[in-house]
Amino acid sequence: MRKLSNYTHVRYCTDEADVLSGLTEINNAMKYCNLMDKAIPNYYYSRRNKLIEKLKLVVTKGLRIHEFRYGGHIFQAERPFKPHEDFGYVGRRLTRLVVYGWDWDDFWICANAVGHESLSLKNAYIFLMDRGILVVPCGGFLGQYVIE
Repeated sequence: MRKLSNYTHVRYCTDEADVLSGLTEINNAMKYCNLMDKAIPNYYYSRRNKLIEKLKLVVTKGLRIHEFRYGGHIFQAERPFKPHEDFGYVGRRLTRLVVYGWDWDDFWICANAVGHESLSLKNAYIFLMDRGILVVPCGGFLGQYVIE
């Protein structure tokens, strides 16, 4: 089994990037264990849970109650897609934004670390970025959602 780095220990994580890299490493190690049909060690679960708790503290520090921070920007769940907003409708209204270090998995880890007041916000796919721009997270990029 591969040795885990210090970023999987909470005490060595100083900011959001450290916590996210530790979570990514733990998740990859767990996937590797499943792929090799090996039992996942219990300390993987405890380290992951501690990292998630630290992420909740780091991500929500100095923000409003339902906001989170990712990549130096502030995000808030706005709403899920409406019934008429299918893939083609949304895709025609997206403009690519440049966000350095964008990663789909890390974004959703941060988004799910925040408590939401309702289930519809937990299932939101449209977010308010920096308290002014509507965005939709996509696999390879973050798109600005322009409503006509």
